[in-house]
Amino acid sequence: MVEQIALDAFVDALRDEVTGRAPATPDLSPAALEIALVIARQNKVLSLVQERLRAGRSLDQSLADTTATLVVNSHLLQELSALVPRFQDAGLRFLVIKGPVQQRQIHGTFFQRPSADLDILVRAENFPRARQLLVEFGYTLATPSFWWRSVLGEEHFHR
Repeated sequence: MVEQIALDAFVDALRDEVTGRAPATPDLSPAALEIALVIARQNKVLSLVQERLRAGRSLDQSLADTTATLVVNSHLLQELSALVPRFQDAGLRFLVIKGPVQQRQIHGTFFQRPSADLDILVRAENFPRARQLLVEFGYTLATPSFWWRSVLGEEHFHR
């Protein structure tokens, strides 16, 4: 029951944000509020709905979520800043998609929501050189399954 109330409140808050309706302060129990915030956090839209769900939520909790986003996305941007010159010096053409870069283009900030990784696209014929550059920079190949590599054409790296 409380899960459904939380889900309904989350959906209403997101719908109101997207359509531009005036914020309505939901009357949620602390348990329902926490579940609604977990749903928003898991779906990486907390920054869009946290003000609408804030009723009864302390400023410290909001700051903790904001800080986590700043830390994660700042780290990714630092990594990207170090990788871009290496790719450029090697003459590799690439495209950065999603993540904090996309957030900047869409929302005007790199910190709209936490990002999980960087997505850098290179042409298939340039992948061996890109892989070599990543390995030289301290990354290791960590593609979780044959599916990712063979069907989706993706490779994952960890540092």
